[in-house]
Amino acid sequence: MISTAQSVESAYWNLVYAIDNLRARQHSLMLARTYWNRPGLGCESAPWRRSTSCSPRQPWQRAKVDIIQAENAIGNAGDVLRASSGSKPEDWKSRIVPTDALEVTTEHADLDKAIAGALEKRPELRQRQLELEIGEVDLLAARNAVSPSSISR
Repeated sequence: MISTAQSVESAYWNLVYAIDNLRARQHSLMLARTYWNRPGLGCESAPWRRSTSCSPRQPWQRAKVDIIQAENAIGNAGDVLRASSGSKPEDWKSRIVPTDALEVTTEHADLDKAIAGALEKRPELRQRQLELEIGEVDLLAARNAVSPSSISR
């Protein structure tokens, strides 16, 4: 069950990443259009002008290809999420819209605090801790059962 939950969560975050990646690619296309529409810019100022043939539309074309690939990645990530969550056949026609977004932080995390937080949230570690506590109670009960005071006369 834990493995299934982890695979569904991983598929969900892959979908969130794919959507953010599409936004970044769309922004790149906008920047390419802005750059190539400025006077005096074009093939003559392109950094690749000596090594490849240059067309003024080349950056736009690359950005458009990147957008198509990002859109395909969103579709694939949605399919993986549906497959890993055991969706019904009619659910495959619908679009998944994540409610979360990737958080971008510029501050450095405290490593010890991050590790402690991660260990607290791991359900299998909590399960092992509970098993240890149950084992200690069972051991105490077994010791009490064989002590001389518990033997009836």
